Amino acid sequence: MMIEHLWDCAVLFFLDPVKMSIASAAIITAIAIFALLKNGAWARMKWKIAAIYAHLSLLIFPIIFFALTMHCRADCNTPLVNMALYSLPLSVAFASFAGFVAIPFFLLRTGHEIRSGHAFGFVKKQSAKLRIKAPRIYATKAGRAVAFSFKSFFSAIFVSEKLLALLGRKELEAVLLHELAHISSKSSLFKVSALLMRFSPLAIFRPFGGDLSLEEKKADGLVVKTQKTKKYLLSAKRKMEREG
Repeated sequence: MMIEHLWDCAVLFFLDPVKMSIASAAIITAIAIFALLKNGAWARMKWKIAAIYAHLSLLIFPIIFFALTMHCRADCNTPLVNMALYSLPLSVAFASFAGFVAIPFFLLRTGHEIRSGHAFGFVKKQSAKLRIKAPRIYATKAGRAVAFSFKSFFSAIFVSEKLLALLGRKELEAVLLHELAHISSKSSLFKVSALLMRFSPLAIFRPFGGDLSLEEKKADGLVVKTQKTKKYLLSAKRKMEREG
């Protein structure tokens, strides 16, 4: 019965020209934003991130709009325009929740926080030099030698226990500097946002590897500038590739 009811609602939705016009407008706008991203129209990181969430929100919009209207018949007292206006903030909230809450919450459950020691002190000192709030540091039990970061309501650096055991002090500092650079430039948030873009059906036409490669080079540049050498960065990368 539930499936039949859902099917009937879907048929009525697709046959309604007003509902379909509203849903189509959202999808067309999502495609237009995607095209801007694909052509690199917005160079600033914050605009790229905003565009990604706008794109995802507009793709989610028809689903939420359909859900709000599926119980509405001819005697429905709520205008379709109002339903559309209700659907839009819900779509934005859903996409934002995934990127700013759900993914960070999942990551936080994978490790324990480091609150003392050399890595803690180094990150705090370098954060002050970069004029950013010191991120939290977490050691994860990931089976590979990896390090990554994110920036949401707060920022954090994750380093696997395997990597901590593998790297020397200067090599670890190089990795931490690399992740601090991502946080400082907001590219760690972009990396999470790019990960969410995999859920977009249009993502097959626009991989974000090029954008991320540029950010990786910028992060490496900060390491070299601070340490005055590539030695420790290259050594850390070799070890991570070998053990990863």
